[in-house]
Amino acid sequence: MRSDDLVPFLGTPQPAGRGVTFRQGVIVAWNQDTAENVVRVGDSLLTNLPILNTSEAAILAAGDVVGILVSGATWGIMGRFTIPGTPEAVSALDSLRVQSQTVGNNEATTSSSFTDLGNYGPEIEVVVGASGRVVLWMSSVITLNVPSGSGILSVEAQMAFVGEGANEFGTGSYSAIRGQLWRNSAQAGGFDTAIETTSPVSKTYLLTGLAPGATKFVAKYRRASGAGTVSFDDRNMTAMAI
Repeated sequence: MRSDDLVPFLGTPQPAGRGVTFRQGVIVAWNQDTAENVVRVGDSLLTNLPILNTSEAAILAAGDVVGILVSGATWGIMGRFTIPGTPEAVSALDSLRVQSQTVGNNEATTSSSFTDLGNYGPEIEVVVGASGRVVLWMSSVITLNVPSGSGILSVEAQMAFVGEGANEFGTGSYSAIRGQLWRNSAQAGGFDTAIETTSPVSKTYLLTGLAPGATKFVAKYRRASGAGTVSFDDRNMTAMAI
């Protein structure tokens, strides 16, 4: 988008002076980690203008047209201009939107490798911004059941996630949430009653260094050790591009 594309929407910029005025600028350089910036306003290059709308700091990039509020000698970036219906508007909204999905079915597995359950997911998709960062929350109610007569010392269930689309990675890329049931090793090799435990488990992940673009996160499940069945209920994944 050229810097003069929005002139019909803004009118004639007023010179800086006393009172509050409004200017239009174009981002020349933008550091996603520190928000250090260079902005062209008219024929001038301004360095490290303050940011009035910090929620947009993660999605600003070189070439973006921004509004600038001027109060006396103080200049500040108000935010990016996005024309409704354009790809830029869709990108801005998707980058800030939180996606979440819950699968409420209680389903079990005995697979020792990560797999899908009968009801797929949760599965969510967010658009990773130029910052390459996403915060992801994952939780489930995990039930571990060991049958009677089993001589096992423990059983472990794990829920992990894979990435698809702009960022592809497997279940080993990030640590899984897990539930574990242990039997005292001093006990006899077997026991005549089944043992079961249920507990909610959750974890928050900060994903960094991702490639910009639409990325899908899909949950996977396994019984990591022991015998018996492991089941998962109220499985949730929530992600937000930041």
